[in-house]
Amino acid sequence: MTMEGKPSFKEITDDYPWDLLLEADPSQEMIQSYLERGQCIGTYLQGRLAGVFVLMTTRPRTMEIMNMAVYAQLRGQGLGREMIEEAKRRAVEDGCTMLEVGTANSSLRNLALYQRAGFRMIAVDKDHYLLHYDDALEEHGIAVMDMVRLRLML
Repeated sequence: MTMEGKPSFKEITDDYPWDLLLEADPSQEMIQSYLERGQCIGTYLQGRLAGVFVLMTTRPRTMEIMNMAVYAQLRGQGLGREMIEEAKRRAVEDGCTMLEVGTANSSLRNLALYQRAGFRMIAVDKDHYLLHYDDALEEHGIAVMDMVRLRLML
């Protein structure tokens, strides 16, 4: 499947796409905790699930993208950018003035995507992954240790 046309978005309230959610966050326990407090939004191309993101209100007038993933065969085609635009639209519609996201220090593509979308780095949560995940993680030959926090003013 390739990205043809505009994606559509629909909230998923059960039967979550765990394969996608676990690509962005390897802890089912962590995912479950924010699914209970947030909205899981399915991203569809030609009626088929292509990606997913989870939005959660974290503070007054602030939403956070807690999880975002696209099927491997669809990456690099602009779907992530479309999902960020939908997250921005939903946050503004909900009266938010800030959209935030956290990603691993090793998630080079994610860091580039978010910065191209206008997010700015605001903090580093040192040792986040070491403290909250049991297994040692690695990505692109880089140890996953810190969470880089980014914010977009809406």
